[in-house]
Amino acid sequence: NESKNDRPVIGGSGLGGMGTGDGQGHSRVGDFVAVADVDQNHADRAKNDPRIGKGKAESVSDYRRILDNPEIDVVSIATPDHWHVKIAIEAL
Repeated sequence: NESKNDRPVIGGSGLGGMGTGDGQGHSRVGDFVAVADVDQNHADRAKNDPRIGKGKAESVSDYRRILDNPEIDVVSIATPDHWHVKIAIEAL
């Protein structure tokens, strides 16, 4: 019997090249409900990626929308390096 903790709900921030690879890996253990990237094309691509958003995830350009979502258990941060710490601290 699967519990809610078996498949955490994920929000991903930064879904360019590295973030896409990370997101595809993360989706093996959890389910994305939201993806964010300042480049809306990256966010939309991740939303529709069959291994990330599966066409169902919310696609946004502002990572704070992910942090404000109480449904999300886990935040994947694959932004450029200079944004990692800021977003991680805000996620806490």
